[in-house]
Amino acid sequence: MKNVEAAELLQAIADLLEIEGENPYKVRAYRRAAEEILLSPHDLAELHRQGRLREIPQVGEAIARKLGEWLDTGKLSFYEQLVARTPLSLREILKVPGLGPKLTGELYRRLGITNIEDLRRAVAAGRLRGFPGIGPHKEAAIRSYLGMAPAIADATAAYEAEPPPAPPRSETPSS
Repeated sequence: MKNVEAAELLQAIADLLEIEGENPYKVRAYRRAAEEILLSPHDLAELHRQGRLREIPQVGEAIARKLGEWLDTGKLSFYEQLVARTPLSLREILKVPGLGPKLTGELYRRLGITNIEDLRRAVAAGRLRGFPGIGPHKEAAIRSYLGMAPAIADATAAYEAEPPPAPPRSETPSS
């Protein structure tokens, strides 16, 4: 069945659109259509042959046309156009924990981060600190993924840490 491949294609389109900063409703439409295709008990190719792709919930006219093109030719020009205008290195950044397509797109547009090395330099320079959507925990996860040591400012020195609570005192009967 082509359902899994089609769902992956639609998810990839949604990711690329989100990186570009496309309308969230359009992005969500591709994600929902992908979910419904995965849930469908019907073979996508067979539905296409019967002209019934629109019977799948969340598959509207535009997505049905794109699926039809892909099922007929094995290619989708819309997807190829998205891939061509999105740097491959940005798609590599999606592998970093906590950096989804939307945040990756924002880092690209606002900080000029186009690859893992740019991201590493931005983290080292503290440019992610205070960036919308990136708090201390997410920054730590990014640092960890990149194999970078925690920032000195974030590390709590042993002498600053609170001591562990004292163990409870046991009451022993006196004789």
